[in-house]
Amino acid sequence: MPRSLFTIALTALIAVPTSASAQDPAQSFAVQSPFSFFGEGALHLDLHGAEPVVMHGLGVGLQYQLHPNLAVGVRSIGFGVSDSGAQTSARLQANPYVELAGFVDPHVQLFVQLGSTLAAGTESPFLGPYLDVWLSARAGVRFWLTDWLTIGVELGFDLQLTDQRAAWLPGRGAITPYVGLTVGFHF
Repeated sequence: MPRSLFTIALTALIAVPTSASAQDPAQSFAVQSPFSFFGEGALHLDLHGAEPVVMHGLGVGLQYQLHPNLAVGVRSIGFGVSDSGAQTSARLQANPYVELAGFVDPHVQLFVQLGSTLAAGTESPFLGPYLDVWLSARAGVRFWLTDWLTIGVELGFDLQLTDQRAAWLPGRGAITPYVGLTVGFHF
């Protein structure tokens, strides 16, 4: 039975290298530093309205390395409360994801992430509580400056899966392009 190209690529990426030495930095970084904490800065391009709007955001994330080429994590963790006097709104957001990665050089790691951003909160008394769900995809490069410090650059998009809850907000099928910069600490 012929194997699909995806199955072959996934097998090659996750396969445990048998010839990797204990001194190989590409393997030691991922294996010796299974936990990561990172800060991220991002730009999102909202294409929903009459004119594109660039939105910026800051967030934090945590990641656990299951294997040198496979990790799970949560990013864009955030909580916010705003009070305009007439109304108070609150928002809680997180983006759990799965990451496939591989080293192309001892200090350069390519990665792809697939996840789902979940945001819940209250916006105003007349709109009530809400839950927004997006499919998120990211791809990027992570530069290992040391065995505990990385800088990453990533591109991606978010696809909204939930219905529009107000006329001025994007609804189902809205795509938001993304570019981000991360600084990671690995221990």
